[in-house]
Amino acid sequence: MVSNKFSFYFGLWTTILLLIASGSVHLDNVFPANWIPIVTAWSSFLGAINSAILTALNGYASNTAGPLVSKETIDAAKKAAVVLVAIGVAMLLAAPAMAQTKLAVRAEDRAGPATSDPGGSLGTIKPDDLWGKLQAAKREDLVYAKALADGAGTEGSKLRAACWGAWIALIDMKTGANAKGPDGQALGPMPDPHLFSTFEQMAQVADALQPNAPFMAACAPVAQGLKMRIMDFVGKVVGGGLSLGTLVPGL
Repeated sequence: MVSNKFSFYFGLWTTILLLIASGSVHLDNVFPANWIPIVTAWSSFLGAINSAILTALNGYASNTAGPLVSKETIDAAKKAAVVLVAIGVAMLLAAPAMAQTKLAVRAEDRAGPATSDPGGSLGTIKPDDLWGKLQAAKREDLVYAKALADGAGTEGSKLRAACWGAWIALIDMKTGANAKGPDGQALGPMPDPHLFSTFEQMAQVADALQPNAPFMAACAPVAQGLKMRIMDFVGKVVGGGLSLGTLVPGL
């Protein structure tokens, strides 16, 4: 036979859960706002389960023998009730951690996938792919475009002139056009073998593709103005894929 005291306390605990689940107990300023939905949901779930158990316990509370009253079933009911109470307390105590995890997932969803570029301009591209597209541009074309942008003097053209200038500097860096020897003269042909020279060139490319490097800083505003990642912007410019409709949405 189930103790009346146990039924009383178990019923009291169930009533508290149901009051929380129904909104009769206001949790504002009791729990942080992001915890409240989780506490309410678990209270509703456990309250419903406990209500069913309380109904069954009435069959074990009789002082006379009956089809439900036996030592084995009584012991099993007590154990099940204790386990459910323990689970309920544990879930309510775990609500803060669950809420924090949920918030962290939502924050990650809003921020998008992690990339090497905090501003999201690079996306998840390979540096080799970006570098290949950058080298596909003709230096003479970039020089001419920069002169046109410098002459226009508009706010947009100033941003583009800075981007073209940084792009030219990248090409000069790769070809060693501005590199000088110990005598102050332009460098001659690359020696053979050229292991250290090749490594230095690759290291300079890696430096140039960092989010805060001059090229990235100069071209990011242009790409963002077109609502593109730098990779897409570079690819469309080099491939001739930009149109007036891209530059002026709605035309």
